[in-house]
Amino acid sequence: MEKAKLAHFFRLSIYSTIYLIICISSYACERCGDEECILLFANHTEENRARCNIGYVDGLEKYVVKGQVNITDKNVLAVGLENVAAKQFGIPSYFCLIRFVKGCNGNKTDLCYCVATDQRNVFNIVFNMTLTYQYRNAQARAVMLLSDRQEIFSNDIKLPNVTQLDLTNVSYVLNINGKKVNTEKCLKSVPGSTLDISYDVATSQNLRTELRITSDNKTDLWRDTKEGSFPLPALSVEAASDVYFTFNLCGFSEKKVLCTFIKGEHYGRNGPTIEILFASLALFILSVIILLATLIFFYKVKTKRKRFQDIIMVSDEINSARPLIEVNTIHTQTDSL
Repeated sequence: MEKAKLAHFFRLSIYSTIYLIICISSYACERCGDEECILLFANHTEENRARCNIGYVDGLEKYVVKGQVNITDKNVLAVGLENVAAKQFGIPSYFCLIRFVKGCNGNKTDLCYCVATDQRNVFNIVFNMTLTYQYRNAQARAVMLLSDRQEIFSNDIKLPNVTQLDLTNVSYVLNINGKKVNTEKCLKSVPGSTLDISYDVATSQNLRTELRITSDNKTDLWRDTKEGSFPLPALSVEAASDVYFTFNLCGFSEKKVLCTFIKGEHYGRNGPTIEILFASLALFILSVIILLATLIFFYKVKTKRKRFQDIIMVSDEINSARPLIEVNTIHTQTDSL
C-alpha cells in the first residue's frame, strides 16, 4: 500500500515538474506577432575581446551584451539583465536596468540603453557591464518588466570565465645603455641623445607586458619588443631631460618609473654613473675638510707651544734680572747711610 502511494507521489512530482517547465518555457518564449518579445544575441562583437593573455580580468574589463525587444501591445516599465541563479533563490539581481518611459528614451552615454530600429515598437538593447570574479561563468538573461508586475524572459546566455589578477610577486628590470637602473630613484649621465633600452617583467601568471616611454611630446609603446632605442632631442649639457617609463600588465598600468638624464660629454656608455660622480665629489669634499682640520690642529698646537716657550723666556729674563735689582737696592741703602 505504501509503495503504491510512493509511486503515485513520484508520478505527481514528475508531471508537476514537466508542466512547470512547459509553462516557464512558453512564457519565456512568448511571441509578439511573428517575433519573440525579447531576445539576447550571442557574443560576436569585437568589443568583447579580452585585453589580457590570461582572459578576462576581475573588475577591470567591460563586457557588452546586446539584444532586441518588441514592446507591441506591452506596457513595459523596464528591461533588465539579470543573474539567473540569484533569481532562482528569489533575489532580484540586475546587472543593469533600462527604463522605458513611453517607449525608448535611452541615451548612449548611459551604461545600458535602448536604440530604435526601423520596425515600430522594436528596439535594440545594449548592456555594458563590468566583469567580476563573483559572476564568472554565470547564466544571464534579459527580463521585460511589465506594469502588471509580470515578467517576460529572454533566452539564457553564459557569461565568460573571469580570472583574478595576481600582482603579489612582480619584479621589474630596466636597463639603460647596458646598465641596470634603480626603478625607485633613477638619475643617470649619458653621453648622447639616444638611449639603448631593454626591460623585463617577471610575474607568476606570465602576464603580457607593455612598456610606454614618454618624454616631452614623444611617446613610444612597446608591445612585443623587449629592447630598442629612444631619442632624447631636448637633452643638452645645460638642461636635463625627464623620461617616464610606464609598465603595463595586460593593458593596465601597474608601475611608473621617472628617470632624469644629464648629458655627460666625457663618459662613455660604460662610464661612471651620476651616482658615482656624486660619491666621488662627496669623498673629495670630505678629504678637503679632513685636511683643513688637520692643518688647523697642527697650527693650534704650534701656536700653543710657541706661547709656552715665550712664557718660559720671559720668566728666565725676570729671574736673571732679579739679582741686579737686589744689588742696586743694597748700594742705595749704603749710600744713604
